[in-house]
Parts: sequence; structure tokens; C-alpha cells
Amino acid sequence: MQTLYALVDSEVILLKKNNIEFFKKSCFNSYSLYYTTLSLISKMWELSNSNYNHLKIKNQNSDSEKIFLFKSNPFFSFIANNKILKKKYEFLNDNFWTNEMPFIEKLFEKIFFSNEEPKNKKEISEYSFFIKFFIGEIASNEFLHNFYEDKKLTWQDDLTFVNTFLLKQVKTKKFKEDLIIDIPIFDVQNQDYIFGKEILKFYIDNNDKFKDELINKIPNWGNERITKIDFVLMKMALVEFKFFNSIPIKVTMNEYIEIAKDYSSPKSNIFINGVLDKILKDYLKKGIVSKS
Repeated sequence: MQTLYALVDSEVILLKKNNIEFFKKSCFNSYSLYYTTLSLISKMWELSNSNYNHLKIKNQNSDSEKIFLFKSNPFFSFIANNKILKKKYEFLNDNFWTNEMPFIEKLFEKIFFSNEEPKNKKEISEYSFFIKFFIGEIASNEFLHNFYEDKKLTWQDDLTFVNTFLLKQVKTKKFKEDLIIDIPIFDVQNQDYIFGKEILKFYIDNNDKFKDELINKIPNWGNERITKIDFVLMKMALVEFKFFNSIPIKVTMNEYIEIAKDYSSPKSNIFINGVLDKILKDYLKKGIVSKS
């Protein structure tokens, strides 16, 4: 999606070879951020289990209960000690965090130390603590987000996707009950990567046609009133409608409406649903789309 979003800013569609290279790089950046985030959790867990007294000296209060729950949590321990994940960390970004220990310590301070007395907490399960911590202290951490953006600008666009993907992974039954996680592998032969390339090809080939179709269905809306990301999402949906017969209409509609909730303005999902519904009815009436 980042590749397609970038194309909207350009009046001239770049050579397909360049687009594919950009798409490949974009995929790898997301893949890299995924393991960077897991590796960060691993480094913080290691810090919680080592001597962090030098951090206590600088802070009036420490949330000792929160630190204990974090370092004794089996889900965080799994992320830190799983052999396959550790190899990925070492291969991709081990040196990255090794050179950023001052930042990790500062993040650790912000999460586990404060000048306020720790609030009384309700007792929760280890899994609930893990999910709550990930959402509140990692996925929603503005201090961390700003750091990522400073290090690699493209990561800003990848954060929502990577955090959402990670959250879906850790909310599966097999992770919760058996500590099993499907480890993504970046491979140009991967079906998801091939699917993305096909989406990109059809999108570029039909860009002008799709743009006209969309504008015709919303005559009271000027180009400038439709956000770039909404244009991209609707065109991607049209690609799936017309060229991917194996994907049910409902799946496509739900997918892009959900993406709009994460990436676009508050009411974009309603707007996108209405426009796509109009075009889909027209496609079905004309026989352009025959799937259900």
C-alpha cells in the first residue's frame, strides 16, 4: 500500500521495474520493523532481569510490581529466548539495538519509573498483562514511534500495519495456549509477496480508468476532497473485484473498510463502503464481475 500511496503523489507513473523494486524494499522494511520491535521487547526483558540499579538512582519511584510482572511473564520470556526468533534478531537488527542501549534504558525508565506513586492495580492474568503491555507500552508509545521515525522515515508508515499484524499473531489460540507463533519469512517466492506484485501491476495498468470510475460515482466530491489514502484503498478494492475471482466480494469489502479505520480519517470507512457498493452494483449489472 505504501508503494501505491507514493505513486499518487506523482503525475507520471514510474517504470514498472522501479515500482517493483520500491515494492520489494517496502516489504522488506515492514519485515525489518517487525523483528526490530520483537527484538526491542527482548532487549527490555533482558534489562529487567539484569542489574538496572543505575536507573533507579535517577528516579524517585519504581513500579516494582510492573517490573516483576514483565520479567516473570512467560510470553515476554518466549519472545526473548525463542531460538528461531533470536537468530532472526541477530541476522537483521542485533547490532541496531546494541548501539542504541541509551534509548532502551530511557524507554525502560519511562515505562517502569515515574515521579508518581504506583497506582493500585487489579490482579490480571499473565496473558492479559502481556496484551495490555504490548498495546499500551509498545504499540501506542509515542516516544518509541518518534525514535523509529528518526531512524528510518518509512517506518512511520509501517508502524500501524506491523503492530496490528503482531497483535493479531499474539491473540491467536496457539500463541496463548501453546506459545506458538508463525514466523514471517521475507521471500520473493512467497505467495503474499507475489499477490502484492499482482495487485501493483493491475493497479498501475488501470489507474486512470479506476480514477474516472470513482469520480463519476461521487460527482459532488472534487478530487481535492478525497484523501489520497482513500483513493488508493478504493482502487485496490476495484483491482480485487475485477481481477481476483478467488477472493469473495465480502472479503474485499471488509478488508479495505478495516484498513481505512486504521489508516485514514474517522469516517473514511463509511465513505469507502458507500462508493464501492455503488461501483460493485454497476459491475454486477454489466457482468464485469460475476463472483459473489
